[in-house]
Amino acid sequence: MSDAIRYYAEDDRAAVITNTGGWIDLEAHRLRTPPAELFDVISTVNHNDDFKVLPSSSRS
Repeated sequence: MSDAIRYYAEDDRAAVITNTGGWIDLEAHRLRTPPAELFDVISTVNHNDDFKVLPSSSRS
């Protein structure tokens, strides 16, 4: 998931902060695709106009 927070200084963009997260399988100690139920909930969240889905790095 990715989310950006924008800060403006006198009507000019000063910074864009991007947050990228992952789901960690605590037994395998690896990044995994989140459970289907969680993914469905996350998919319904409203996103800003420049929201981007990053390619999966999952190797499962």
